[in-house]
Amino acid sequence: MDEQITIRVPRTLARALARLARAEGVKRSHLVRQALVGFLRPAATSSERVAAVREPARGPYADRGIPRYKVALRRSLEGFSVSVPGLPGCWSQGATEEEALANIGAAIREYLAVRDDLLRGATVRHVAVG
Repeated sequence: MDEQITIRVPRTLARALARLARAEGVKRSHLVRQALVGFLRPAATSSERVAAVREPARGPYADRGIPRYKVALRRSLEGFSVSVPGLPGCWSQGATEEEALANIGAAIREYLAVRDDLLRGATVRHVAVG
């Protein structure tokens, strides 16, 4: 008897699989099974295996995998201050707007790294609020 597994994929990938399945007249599960068999089959090099699953970025939403955060930019006597409302305590500043935005980018990366360190070893769950 075949073992059944459940794989959660990002919504954009699920939609792409659905379009491809409709175009080829097969089920999405069939496409996924083919991709997994091809991926798990020993390849000459690991780079060939990665190339088999990597899809080139296209279209206006190609950078969707990059997280974006809304920031609040305020002019101050010293230049610009910037904070991230979605990340409490994450703020920075700069003499110019460009410098402030570059500094907040570094602050966000550090904030997320510390958050990941604090969550290491913890059981994490997602809760839907609606």
